[in-house]
Amino acid sequence: MTDTVSFYLNGERVTLENPAPDLLLIDYLRSPDVGLTGAKKGCGQGGCGACTVILSTRDAGTGEFTHRSINSCLRPVCSLDGLALTTIEGTGETVRPAPEHLAHQLAYSRTAAPAVYVTSREADAAKAASQSRAEARTATARALDDVSPEGELTGMNPVAYRLAANNGTQCGYCTTGFVMNMCALLDRQPSPTKRQIEDAFDGNLCRCTGYRPILTGLETFADDWTPVDEEHRMKCLTEEALSAMTPAAGARIPLPPDDGPAPGPHRLVSGGRVWVRPATLAELGALLREFDDMPTRMVNGNTSYGVYPDEVRAAEVLIDIQLVPELLGHTVGEQWADVGAATTYSELIELLDRVRSDRDLAENTAVGAMWLMSRRTAGTIVRNAATLAGNTMLVLAHVEDGEPFPSDLLTTLVAVGAEVTVWQALTDGEPRRLPLAELVGEVLADPACLRGLVILRYHLPLVADDDEAVFAQKVALRDVNAHSLVNVTTALRLDGTVVEAATVVFGGIAPVPWHAEATEERLRSGPLSLDDFPLLAATLRDEVRAELSRWRDRMASVPWEGITDTYRVDLAVSFLYKAIVNALVAFSPESVPPRDWSAGVSTWGRWPLSGGRQSYVIQDWKAPVSQPYIKLMAFYQATGKVTYTHETPVSPRAVNAAFVQSRMPLADYHFRLPHSEDPVDRAVLAEFLTAHRPGFVALVGHEELPDHGINLQGMGGDQPLLAQRRVSYVGQAIALVVAETEQQAHDIAAYVTERCVGYAAVDDWPPEWRDPVLSIEQAIELGSVFPDYPKSASFNSHIWRITRPDSDLSWSELDDPLDRAVTVRSVTVDGIECVVVGNTQSTGGQAHFYLETQACVVEPMDGDRWRVVPSTQSPMEMHQTAAMALGVEYHRVEVDVPQVGGGYGGKTEQARFVVGPALVAANALDRPVRLVLPRDADTAMIGKRHAVYGRYQVAIDRTGLLHGLDTAMWADGGAFYDCSFIVTNCLQLRADNAYQVANFRNQIDVCRTNKAPSTAFRSFGDVQGKLITENAIDDAAFAAGLDPVDVREKNLYKRGDVTPFGQSLTYCYMREVWSYLREKSRYDERRARVATFNRENRWRKQGIAMMPVKYGSGYNLVQLEQAAVHVAVYAGDGSVVIHQGGVEMGQGLTTRVEQVASYVLNVPFDLLRIELPNTGVVPNPTSTGASTGTSYSAEAVKQACERLRGRLVEFGYRMLEENGPDWCCANQIDFWNYGKQGWATPLTNPVTNTTRLIWQNLVQVAYQQRVDLVVSGTVPMTGGEDPVPALTYKPMAEQHDIPGVEVDRTARPGGAVDQFCDFTYSAACATVEVDILTGEVKVLSADIAYDIGWSLNPALDIGQVEGAFVQGIGYVLTEDLVFQPAGTPGEGRLNTVNTWRYKPPAVTTIPLEFNTHLFPRDLAADVPENPANVLSAKEVGEPPLVLATSVFLAVKDAVRASRLERGLDGLFRMDAPATVQEVRRACAVDLSLNQERVS
Repeated sequence: MTDTVSFYLNGERVTLENPAPDLLLIDYLRSPDVGLTGAKKGCGQGGCGACTVILSTRDAGTGEFTHRSINSCLRPVCSLDGLALTTIEGTGETVRPAPEHLAHQLAYSRTAAPAVYVTSREADAAKAASQSRAEARTATARALDDVSPEGELTGMNPVAYRLAANNGTQCGYCTTGFVMNMCALLDRQPSPTKRQIEDAFDGNLCRCTGYRPILTGLETFADDWTPVDEEHRMKCLTEEALSAMTPAAGARIPLPPDDGPAPGPHRLVSGGRVWVRPATLAELGALLREFDDMPTRMVNGNTSYGVYPDEVRAAEVLIDIQLVPELLGHTVGEQWADVGAATTYSELIELLDRVRSDRDLAENTAVGAMWLMSRRTAGTIVRNAATLAGNTMLVLAHVEDGEPFPSDLLTTLVAVGAEVTVWQALTDGEPRRLPLAELVGEVLADPACLRGLVILRYHLPLVADDDEAVFAQKVALRDVNAHSLVNVTTALRLDGTVVEAATVVFGGIAPVPWHAEATEERLRSGPLSLDDFPLLAATLRDEVRAELSRWRDRMASVPWEGITDTYRVDLAVSFLYKAIVNALVAFSPESVPPRDWSAGVSTWGRWPLSGGRQSYVIQDWKAPVSQPYIKLMAFYQATGKVTYTHETPVSPRAVNAAFVQSRMPLADYHFRLPHSEDPVDRAVLAEFLTAHRPGFVALVGHEELPDHGINLQGMGGDQPLLAQRRVSYVGQAIALVVAETEQQAHDIAAYVTERCVGYAAVDDWPPEWRDPVLSIEQAIELGSVFPDYPKSASFNSHIWRITRPDSDLSWSELDDPLDRAVTVRSVTVDGIECVVVGNTQSTGGQAHFYLETQACVVEPMDGDRWRVVPSTQSPMEMHQTAAMALGVEYHRVEVDVPQVGGGYGGKTEQARFVVGPALVAANALDRPVRLVLPRDADTAMIGKRHAVYGRYQVAIDRTGLLHGLDTAMWADGGAFYDCSFIVTNCLQLRADNAYQVANFRNQIDVCRTNKAPSTAFRSFGDVQGKLITENAIDDAAFAAGLDPVDVREKNLYKRGDVTPFGQSLTYCYMREVWSYLREKSRYDERRARVATFNRENRWRKQGIAMMPVKYGSGYNLVQLEQAAVHVAVYAGDGSVVIHQGGVEMGQGLTTRVEQVASYVLNVPFDLLRIELPNTGVVPNPTSTGASTGTSYSAEAVKQACERLRGRLVEFGYRMLEENGPDWCCANQIDFWNYGKQGWATPLTNPVTNTTRLIWQNLVQVAYQQRVDLVVSGTVPMTGGEDPVPALTYKPMAEQHDIPGVEVDRTARPGGAVDQFCDFTYSAACATVEVDILTGEVKVLSADIAYDIGWSLNPALDIGQVEGAFVQGIGYVLTEDLVFQPAGTPGEGRLNTVNTWRYKPPAVTTIPLEFNTHLFPRDLAADVPENPANVLSAKEVGEPPLVLATSVFLAVKDAVRASRLERGLDGLFRMDAPATVQEVRRACAVDLSLNQERVS
């Protein structure tokens, strides 16, 4: 055996000696020595796909290569010996074509040529550039017409090209993962269908785009891509300079030579751990016996690392079994398929696919069930590596200890009678074959029997019984790439309706597949009938409860997932009902009412393909403004050539840092040594770590801040950069571990977090305050409400209440805030008889889940200065934090912000607490520091969207007119103030939504809880407020017997109406947008179709909802409504560099700004460069948030360019006046002679035959005449200067101290709150289908009419609308934050910190029909345009997310339809997110009751 690993990387051989067993491929690729950073480390669990690379293996028999996409974040480098890898960098080149307007001004240190003088060498260079560009355009045209030379792989990766060219990138951090997965698919299946393409991306996440443009770009490769598809594809433009980038005929996958190394056995020893690869089963057995006394783990795909990383790291011996021949291959017989234990899921799916096809087997057979549950396991990229035995062993290894593994396939294998051949290596006995169920039973009886056990082969039954129905089912938090909450496989053999055999096996009830034996026995006791199902349901309910109780103590130590036993029982019963319907429909259809048939149909994988239409109106006269250009960096993003903070190069002296984080929600902490509870100084612990942890450099705590530095920061001045004595939430930063490498820093920080921090109870607060507050309800009971005027920051403004002047609210009865009962009563309001509905609504929090986690690089510079490179939306705030932390002048800190891999508000205020500690460490060590948070640490530490609880009373008359809305809300602010008051102010100022309500009041308080401080998130509180407001209107409409759409329409604002807080809606056209969408979405037709569907289906219901959104624009603080800009023209060629303060994080800010600059200056794109923020050039840049970044930067650039244009126009005419027309023509600066094209006209020099733009000549002449070619300044934004007039602040008498926060009694109530600059008026219509028995939801359609005014860039604006809307779908349906309950181990810990438990939208989450329309502004031509808008364009980033409330309301509509049909009240509570569990609870189905059988 060798002690080296040799593999091929992008065609180059790499040999490593004794690499560490825990060195993962992603970390190797991104290490400074390798520098291949195209693959991103988005989650580290194999759940997001950003790290995807292609692994190539050679078939030993045929010599042919197989290429498959894998997660590099799960693959150990040690496992790569003899294999080949391709990263995005190896698949093609991204070469910018030669310049279109190549020119040089010949200026030297002591002399200069005349302005338009050109030598032969410059002329030759220009001609060469022109020729090169022409050749590139020809090649590009040929490639796009599919006439590239056969096999020509020179050029840009065509997958990357098409994805980018179809506007499929935003922040770009996920993009290369999609590209690489698609490249592997095309290699395996050169002519895939659209279905196959969509299916392939179940393991790739994108947080920005909403997936639609990604799928569009990739489906152009589909064999069934039609002319109709092409006609409806949104055609986007590329910047002229990049349009000649040539896509290759195919993605290049470099292969090793024929004599390259083959996989072979090796033994590697590093850091006391052993990695060994046997070549035979005998060698494997010998190794297991050799290392029997050491923690040993067999590995193949290593996908278990994504779920059980600590277990993998704990193994001292890792045995790589991928070469053992006895575990490989398969044979297919008449009755059984014998499959090697090392078969991957993808290989199994392909095998079962062939068997199904060859034998014409349906899904309700054993083969069909195995195929389905294989498909429903994980995502494609994980399935390409995960093996059958690995999956089984994860279940069996966690029977007694650890978190049970919820295998979907194992449940099915047990149910269908699959068998395995196993071998006990420690005794070296004969292999034995036994039923898989029997093996499970042996492990249950004696878990120690797993020691030395090797699964050799699986024996899968293939025979289909004509009288048997096999039905596999699963429910998860998301329909793809999500582990089961409960799964089941049933096998019912019938003779008519008589059950001859019954098998019911569940997963998710016990740690292993569990037979419901009593239910099986009852099924066999008589004919199968739905009329008798209540008895079956009662039997199953009892035995499921008993089984859950049996394992309750065992499960007490497992992290809580938020799933109740009640829901698991309900699912089990529902699954059985569905299985019986499925069987009866197959064998005795007349026994099942037709309305019940759909309950027995598996819909997974059968939904139509997603698609949609996009529409917009272009103002061509504004070109290039108003044109649908893709982002400037799209091609570079798609090929992995963008440098984010994570990829920022650092010097060899740089060190890496990681946070030591609190494990307690409220405690006083101290450092300690392992195995001791005695407190020690930080220095003592650092000395210990130096001696025992290789790579350790320093332990940086709050003491390292200079005496004149400030540790307590944030808007409330209350959150420490590094904790001082007390911690207030799990995940809070206590200290920084600094180490030589990133992995060492993370490992040591985790070690210190777990073993070197002790905690003591808080004893200086009153007894009732010493327990952590973990919910809004608990905070309300305790009175844990942030006072508005803390002494640490008494200037903050908190709008406590907004009441429309002259409102009569005497009819409202908001009393007990925690009374969740629904009430209905009749009262008289304004002399009109009204019905008043009282209800409550909770909305959850939401993790930002940007794919690039929080990060900061700090580089000390000469003169005691620092360069800071953070991943942030807020350069000015990071600048402030840096200067405050170190106590230095601001000019000594330079904040340089690269492209950001997603932000959504999470990289505003909370990024301070990453940047500040990094500065402290760099200053203390005088070394560059790189701080990159792993996903789990980021999600635990960084604040999230505010959860909000609301109570409302709404009054409506029988005509649908709303007479009153009174709402009280409480927001979960977390442990510190952060920007909670700003968020709740925004919620307050938008809570009226789009409705004119005569009697209106809204009130909100911010609760302090022991959670990460809640912070900014896209829509800034508005989606929470709208969920509460719109639910109130929905309830009111039902109580009045009206369609909610008609009620909404009746009460919409009109132009000239005034909001409750006193701002006139001067430019309102809400009703025009509403009418447009109602027609465009065919609402009335859809409503009728929904009603028909619901009449015909009992247990599947559809719902529809349409809602408006009026969204106020701006910061409500004039101070922030400004932007600085610096525009400079280079005399050498007339190119322009523009420095501005807006952060590019995927929204296309720099692209839109470039369009505006090009339009104003009349200069082509290739002569423009938009720089990203640097506080050394553009000081005081307002945070890029509140959807203002693009508009502010664009307006500032517009005004600066207007000044520059005016200056050069004036200069040109001065030259005309001074020198005459002939001189101007001879110098080719006579732009006035060329009409609209003006100085953008290219003129050819008759002497040199070179072509330049008049602009270029004019600039050179202007420079020689010493004309100022620089414009800079600060531009104030207009439209929101007036204070909001009608606000109520909480009186000082009602402000109460809480422990740790003292009220400043001298503070003056109030604060600066200014009016909105403008409003957007938009609407959305959504339809959904709900499985009433399980709570699963499918979004069938979404039609959006978005008010952008006149779009600066329709492609980017539509991309923002779609991406925000899908992010909103995640918020209202799947993204549930689950905390460990009080009184349990780890109380207060957020358990949903990564992809295993937290479920952002996946590719299947998006609406099947997704139509986005930018509202044609000319349909409201009678409403004047707001002069405050830049070139008549409005904001776009945030309001579309709020429109996703329509999806929630549609779900509620479907649930209501079912409840009413079953005689239940149509007024009920359904909280957000409407997870499968919450929807099922709201449906209130009890199948054990006879009344549920009444149609």
